Amino acid sequence: MIRTNVVLLEPDKEQEEVLKELGDACAVEWNVINYERRQVYHNGGYIMEFKNERERWIWLAGIIDCEGGLWIEKFKVPWRRGIAYKPLLSISNTNRQFLQTIKRVIGHGYIRELPHRNDNWKEQYELCVTANGIRNIVPNILPFLVIKRQQALLIIEAVELTGKIGKTPPHLRTVERLQPYYNKLEEIYLKIKELNRRGR
Repeated sequence: MIRTNVVLLEPDKEQEEVLKELGDACAVEWNVINYERRQVYHNGGYIMEFKNERERWIWLAGIIDCEGGLWIEKFKVPWRRGIAYKPLLSISNTNRQFLQTIKRVIGHGYIRELPHRNDNWKEQYELCVTANGIRNIVPNILPFLVIKRQQALLIIEAVELTGKIGKTPPHLRTVERLQPYYNKLEEIYLKIKELNRRGR
């Protein structure tokens, strides 16, 4: 049962003017928020509201456990070792608006259309988050992850390593100096690949 406390106010004229101004200001704020929500809705987006930051991270952890992936892209480059590593967080879905909502909530990433492998399938989209976003997101969702927890721990370590490589002055980026970092990244890459292959 919802209980309501009713209070009778008896302000003087000066207080009444202040209350009117306060009421008008509240009405303006309410109208602005409603307008923004209306625009989001009419643009095909979803309206997400969270009571606090913890609730937001729990929501995101659930999505990543079910629809997301934590992995490292390994690709060839025309310099130095010839191999580079790129930690990624990705969420795939056939609903682009849903991914746009996630992107708006987390404040990171970009959305790309995945190759169309079958004419009978819906178009597939992917929200990708790179190192800077991972640094902000993954440590916060880590306590709430279940399926992707091991990958999350490894991806945090990988981001730290790529950060150290990036901060190394160009004149000090010798193979000998960076090789331990690359060896560790290769180790993490293989571990995450195996975890994802097993569907864990």
